[in-house]
Amino acid sequence: MSMANKRFKRYAINAVAAKKGGAAVYITNLVKGIAKFGRRGSIYYIFLPQERTEGLGDLPPNIRPIISGFANRSFLHRLVWDQIYLRWFIMAKRIDTVFCNGSFGIFLSPCRQILKVDNSLYFSDIFARDMSRKAPLLDRIAFYLRKRLVELSIFFSETVMVPSRDLESLIKKKRRFRSKKIIVNPLGFDERVFSDSGATKEKAAEKGDAFKIYSHGHYNYHKNFETLMKALPLVEEKLKRSVLLVMTTDEIKPGQRYNYGNTNEISSLVDRLNLRDKIVSLGAVPYSVIPEVYRSCDLYVQPSYCESFSHALVESMAFGAPRLVSDVGIHREICGDSALYFSTFDERDLADKCCDLLEDDKKREVLAARGIEMSKEFSWDRHVKRTLRLLEKRSYEDTID
Repeated sequence: MSMANKRFKRYAINAVAAKKGGAAVYITNLVKGIAKFGRRGSIYYIFLPQERTEGLGDLPPNIRPIISGFANRSFLHRLVWDQIYLRWFIMAKRIDTVFCNGSFGIFLSPCRQILKVDNSLYFSDIFARDMSRKAPLLDRIAFYLRKRLVELSIFFSETVMVPSRDLESLIKKKRRFRSKKIIVNPLGFDERVFSDSGATKEKAAEKGDAFKIYSHGHYNYHKNFETLMKALPLVEEKLKRSVLLVMTTDEIKPGQRYNYGNTNEISSLVDRLNLRDKIVSLGAVPYSVIPEVYRSCDLYVQPSYCESFSHALVESMAFGAPRLVSDVGIHREICGDSALYFSTFDERDLADKCCDLLEDDKKREVLAARGIEMSKEFSWDRHVKRTLRLLEKRSYEDTID
């Protein structure tokens, strides 16, 4: 090994856009994992938004958070940040490897680059059709530009890391990426985050006599909430019992926008089916309270037609919620035989499977028990250790085995 390879390594981790949701959960766990498993002789510069500095605790001196709000002002600011400022920083600090979180990387990076791609929507033909049919023109343009930047980021990265084999297969459907080195590194789950918080004291709502179905996430086209909502009246008709849909989104009204999702059509559907009194909108729920949301409901339903990984599925398994999910590759990959599956856009099949589970306590108990076992396969420690190993091998070698 040469003297150049013997010196300590310098890494840059770009997570400037990890403000909320799954990105925030991810980078918080990654930073804590680096503090636990990272090499003390190496330096880790971690670019974070202001929101993510809270809750990290005391970090060792070789982990150096750098706060940046510039990249989050607009799409153009993010582009300038990635391609100009971060490039300058890498050269000034003699960075060995940069790890870019959030699907966007540096074109012609001055050092080796690992790109974490975590948004399957850019590779989904169904979502592209939904965008062309439902989204306003400016949203369609913005989505297309971001998609092109993600594709360019993949092209210019030596190594791409994804959280699932399903996303790997979507990327490799693109002819120009078939020979790209893609590493599948599943995300993790740590129940200690919840058990240590002391915040899981209240139920999401009282059960009463109604069955309660929980579906996680803010509205977006790929969530396919429309199929679930169409199924609700069919479930009530068959069971002769009230059914409530619990959602961690704001009340659905016309004109709302979540990322690329426009709520006009689904709001009309809610009114047409008279579901306003059947939907319990919890809004943004503190992460520490999530277990009680799962445990207060009879069934967890995830109707998405596209997901990159889905923390919600792993959470539902860990907290013993029986699952009914759409029959798509990512759900099969994560849940295996611990879920019941329905035809993705068939509300009648969804309703029949709902009734099957809601009327059969034994089936729900079996799925819950299988899920608890399956959830143990997902570990933040394992994910962080493999990420660090990739960083180190990328720094010392020209290829990663």
